[in-house]
Amino acid sequence: MKHFFKNIAILVLLGGILSCQEQSHIALVVINPQDSTTHTVVRSMADQLDTLVTVFNPLYSPYLKDNTTFRVAETHTTDIMGALLSGGKANVAYVGGFNTERGVLGERLTANGITVLSRQPLVAGRLSMQYLQNMYRSAAETKALIYDLVPARFYEEAVIVKALLTQQEFSGGLIAGSEDAPAIVMTRHLNFVEWKDGNMIQRPVWFFDVNMQGDGFSGLAPYLDLVNWITLPEQKLDYAADVKLLKSRKWPALLNRYEFANLTGQQSYPDELKTYINPYNELAVSSNAEIRYLLRGKAVSVAVDWDYDSEENRGDTFEGILQAVNFTVEVKSEDRHNIIYITPKESVGKQVFEQKLQEILAKTGIQAVNFEQTAAGKYKILLPEGNDRNPDKYMASSVRTFVDYYKKGRVPEWETSFILAKYQLISDAAKQSAP
Repeated sequence: MKHFFKNIAILVLLGGILSCQEQSHIALVVINPQDSTTHTVVRSMADQLDTLVTVFNPLYSPYLKDNTTFRVAETHTTDIMGALLSGGKANVAYVGGFNTERGVLGERLTANGITVLSRQPLVAGRLSMQYLQNMYRSAAETKALIYDLVPARFYEEAVIVKALLTQQEFSGGLIAGSEDAPAIVMTRHLNFVEWKDGNMIQRPVWFFDVNMQGDGFSGLAPYLDLVNWITLPEQKLDYAADVKLLKSRKWPALLNRYEFANLTGQQSYPDELKTYINPYNELAVSSNAEIRYLLRGKAVSVAVDWDYDSEENRGDTFEGILQAVNFTVEVKSEDRHNIIYITPKESVGKQVFEQKLQEILAKTGIQAVNFEQTAAGKYKILLPEGNDRNPDKYMASSVRTFVDYYKKGRVPEWETSFILAKYQLISDAAKQSAP
């Protein structure tokens, strides 16, 4: 494995040097879109698009039809690559579909010189690293690019926490932590029940199928990237030297038949899910997972935890704790917003701390951000009124990052190292926790 990462690094470097030429346009194909995110992705690169966007097997594309910037041609086929290559024009593919199918498609796309763009996870399932390795080997020869979108980097709390921790003079750097008491803990609590415009969203049956979606480890990809980005921004990772898996675990989210019916509209479990039914007639969804590991000597825990619904209609929540030498940062979900609290160590002077905190916040570029001290002695970061989270905004920012890389003809080495490291860690964790 160590030799693989060394060889891939050389191939990526050579491929990047050879392909480092400006790209003038994007001839886009969208493969198996399944949600409204596709519209945001396509719209965010509209200035670089050809006038025609080809969409293969759309399960969700009404928004694309309404766009006046480009024409949309929809095609339904079981031979996507055959239809794609017969056209001979596409140079970028946004790959949707089931998580476990993206690796197979990615292999064939990069082998034919077509850049692969995807949401996270880029690859999932038992053979995920095999697919990813083959994609990079092909891309080094065909000059295709590989990128998965990382909207969480652009969340206001991520921008602020990154600014706080990377100011070494202010933070003192992260503490080392330990396997039992990590320096960084990120936990995402998600709910199968989701509402939009006052209506509960109906989940498709495949959403609960590990053979289609991958297991809970695949769902950790965004948080592994976020840890890298916040603590080691734009620093190239060497997986063998910088990352060490400590322990991993996964456990099922349990749904009874009535909950499943409420979510899907189906009154009984379909045949394709019956292998996941436990002795109590509950559907055991393999969606929950945790990985504990060392990142350049700092102990980290990331976890994702699904449930049928949240208590008191709180929605999805996030909890993060990052312990630096001079202070501890906590990110908590309150009233459907993520709030940042900073607790300085007793040895830190109040006046100097507040002055430096104000300077760092001002440099984030977030308008009207401020702070107040709570009765408990913590500092609460105050974001401006009306700063409600719009997922499209953050996804668009990530798409624009990709477009910039594409125009330059190269994904930076540190980005590629982030991609390889997080999926290798996921693969290693899945193997470690396998029965």
